Amino acid sequence: MKKMLILGVLALALAISGCGEKDAAATNGEAASAQPQQTAASAPKTEQTADAKLSMQLADRKVIVTLADNAATQRLLGMLPTELSFTDFNSTEKIAYPPSKLSVSGAPKGHAPKAGDMCIYVPWGNICIFYHDYKFSSDLVYLGHVDEGLDTLSSQKTDFKVQAAVAK
Repeated sequence: MKKMLILGVLALALAISGCGEKDAAATNGEAASAQPQQTAASAPKTEQTADAKLSMQLADRKVIVTLADNAATQRLLGMLPTELSFTDFNSTEKIAYPPSKLSVSGAPKGHAPKAGDMCIYVPWGNICIFYHDYKFSSDLVYLGHVDEGLDTLSSQKTDFKVQAAVAK
């Protein structure tokens, strides 16, 4: 009977310590990618970003971006409507500076942009819309992807302004 009790206590101790190791490993970085999502969920919400779309009006043409569901896009939505002035950068992306610096706290950092991806470049605080694929950068925060009108943006040869608002 004592042996059964001791074996039961040992099995319970091993099970508990196994769970503790898993939690400790997650704390040490294995689940670091999950943490920003938890932080983003606790960030103050100005509008729900799941399925939110951004509309950018350029003369008689419209660009539609499906926004990612993260803390940075929630803050971007809080700045809308606004006017953004875009310029070409590195023959790869169009960049614009939001009216105030967009905090990326709580948003997952690091992205390898594909053509159509909209991001924040953290060191400068600018919004960038890539019209060519680019390499991974830990300084990029993904905001969303252009669904319609990427050719409208990429074909602009000079600086241009857009009226950005929540798409209806």
